[in-house]
Amino acid sequence: MLVTRRHRSFLAVALLALIPVFTACDDDETGEEPHDELPQFMELTVAGQTTVFDLGGALEEGDPITIAVGASVPVTARFLADDGDEIEAHEDEFELRVTNTTPNIVTFAAGGHLSGTLTGVAAGNGIVSFELWHLVENHDDWGGDISITVE
Repeated sequence: MLVTRRHRSFLAVALLALIPVFTACDDDETGEEPHDELPQFMELTVAGQTTVFDLGGALEEGDPITIAVGASVPVTARFLADDGDEIEAHEDEFELRVTNTTPNIVTFAAGGHLSGTLTGVAAGNGIVSFELWHLVENHDDWGGDISITVE
């Protein structure tokens, strides 16, 4: 009877020792945290006019962006999931990066992590590339070429 009690005690202690091992396991085999949902749309507000673009830069909602020659207008960007919910882009993780391929027509100056100013330089159609840049992983999570008309 002593052997049986010892075996039971040993078995109970061994099982209790394994509980923390099993509760610490999860389905993530790589040890990396999952990436949040990627944005599918960018909502740009330019001088109070809101326009939504898809991942490639195609106009989804609103009117094309038009600014006057010589005008400097505020720009803010929000990034949206497929269902239209805003994706939080925290300042320490993301920033709006803009590449201007037509600086002779329109320029962009950064003003905040998701804002800045567009300035119409000369009449014509300009292209400005907007990206939601993921600072931590050093890549873009959204990017699109946006056509801007300066009149």
